[in-house]
Amino acid sequence: MPLIRRGNCALEYLAAGNKTLADGSPAPVITFIHGAGGNAMTWWGTTSSFVAMTKMGQVTPESGQKEYYTICISMRGWGQSRIDAEDPIEFMKAEHFVPDLLAVLDAEGVQETALVCHSYGGFVGVLSAYTVPERVTALVMVSTKFGLKFADEAEEQMRSDFEREAAESRCMFPNFDAKGCLEQIRSRLSDERLRALPSIDPKERVMSYKKWFGTHVMNLRFQIGQMNHQLNEMGLLSDPAKLRIMTDPVEELGVDAPTFRARFSGKVHFMVPLDDAAVPWEFCALMAERLGGSFEEFDPGMGDHSIMFFSPDECNKRIRAALES
Repeated sequence: MPLIRRGNCALEYLAAGNKTLADGSPAPVITFIHGAGGNAMTWWGTTSSFVAMTKMGQVTPESGQKEYYTICISMRGWGQSRIDAEDPIEFMKAEHFVPDLLAVLDAEGVQETALVCHSYGGFVGVLSAYTVPERVTALVMVSTKFGLKFADEAEEQMRSDFEREAAESRCMFPNFDAKGCLEQIRSRLSDERLRALPSIDPKERVMSYKKWFGTHVMNLRFQIGQMNHQLNEMGLLSDPAKLRIMTDPVEELGVDAPTFRARFSGKVHFMVPLDDAAVPWEFCALMAERLGGSFEEFDPGMGDHSIMFFSPDECNKRIRAALES
């Protein structure tokens, strides 16, 4: 696993595929960005069916399918991307995300890439596409809308209220009419098919650690979590005061849809399981509409908030379709 240095941080990433195709042309690049609790192995260990992923070090594209060069990054503090400082939490600020991504791309000699982002990684993807749009060809948002805001004040207030209540109550909403909020958002969709989907109460959209007990998936999650030594040492995810270094920037640095679109004209595609408890599909569908992007849902039971763990083949097939449509 390559490690490069940027300042006082060692950045870990995994790359696979051929940079040059058989006809001599450069291969298109996809960079995968993990969410909170993950690292480069979030994608590497669970999406091996993607064309340019590897099995025992060999690229295995299916016959006739387009080949890609893929990069999976561990953002600073996650995985083996360690920060060498007496107070590493000071160097976890969002201002480092885009330069870190660019440092990896430059080390790989990659000028432009599509970004596939999961959960909190969506914030990194949005910041990157907005800051350096010339380096990003497309944005695929998997179970995330983080970093994006609605221009409509009512819609933005509903989004803000929902996310605040979710964070404070661990997605159980004891003092908030989450179902009513989602019904209001759903009513604003122009897609009749999506408006007609059965309503799933937010309290029934349980997270995977409560709903899933498959040995393979649980082992993967345990192993990935064990790799995040520095995050665990800092107590970033367990200490509410420290956690704000991750959560506050999403609100402060978020970009509204029209402003984002004025800077980034590439494809934006959202994909979300219908039973995702962390990021309701309704908000993603409406954001896709406001951005002039596209949206697709996964059926309940295909992966809650981590579709790449539970249904990797289907996830990869849809990522491919989104990028090639």
